[in-house]
Amino acid sequence: MPPDKTVIGLDIGSNTISCCKMKKTLSGINIINDISLPVRLSEGLRPGGPLLESAIKRALDGLREIDFLFDFAGSQINIAGTAVLRMASNPMDFTFPAEKITGSKINIISGEDEALFTGKGALHELEAGDSPVILDIGGQSTEISTVDKNGIWRAVSMPLGVVSIKEQFLLSPCPESSEIENASFYVKQILDEFFNFNTGKELICVGGTPTTLAMLHSSLNSWSRDRVHGEILNIETVKKWLGIMCQITPETRIEKYGLRPMRADVFPAGLIVLFQIMKYIDTKYVKVSANGLRVGLALSILD
Repeated sequence: MPPDKTVIGLDIGSNTISCCKMKKTLSGINIINDISLPVRLSEGLRPGGPLLESAIKRALDGLREIDFLFDFAGSQINIAGTAVLRMASNPMDFTFPAEKITGSKINIISGEDEALFTGKGALHELEAGDSPVILDIGGQSTEISTVDKNGIWRAVSMPLGVVSIKEQFLLSPCPESSEIENASFYVKQILDEFFNFNTGKELICVGGTPTTLAMLHSSLNSWSRDRVHGEILNIETVKKWLGIMCQITPETRIEKYGLRPMRADVFPAGLIVLFQIMKYIDTKYVKVSANGLRVGLALSILD
């Protein structure tokens, strides 16, 4: 590929649409623009059920906003649809008009492929040890991948998402102890069924849950990739903020801590998933990656 060519990776997520533009030059590959917009395309979705018209409209509006900022027509683009489109009975109600906006096909990828792209993206410009475990806590699914010292990847996708957990278990504005216990038990059940990786390895986490947590931990009032990417958090920090967030309403999470509306209501669910996974694999620390699927998609064009 000629130097200085730009590419775009676009992740159609269940709760968020994320997009990055990357440039390959003689000195390396750099992220030159990056955005995540909460749109909750999976609002009210159940496996095999339809996408809501209001959610589709919200997501399409988000895509138009991203197109204005990124100019889809000016770069080669790789677009992936995730769990929300795998689950829905009417994915074309979204993909058909969305492809008109992007000018490119939306590939609805498998959960395993999603985990692999995410893992490769997460490690971009991140120091990591041998055989890290990469965790992506999404809106309707959670992906885990790992790579060994020989470069062999393994991946799994689990039906475990912050939107589904919130809608199924955390029904109170301030989740009650019984709701938290039921959600935690559900997470452990899913892990027992799907998790088959060796423990004791470095845990790296991507997505809105760990990046929001890193911002809170560092008292950041605005997004800072340099401060968030590579931040190391311990399990007590996760537990502390889970306790704080479950004692206040989503409105207070927005007003007091600056969370975005479509992150504020599902943030406790994400912290429950992260906390339970850290306990399950017996690790005290998690490293935050500001990258993820969108970066992996862009990098795949450059391979």
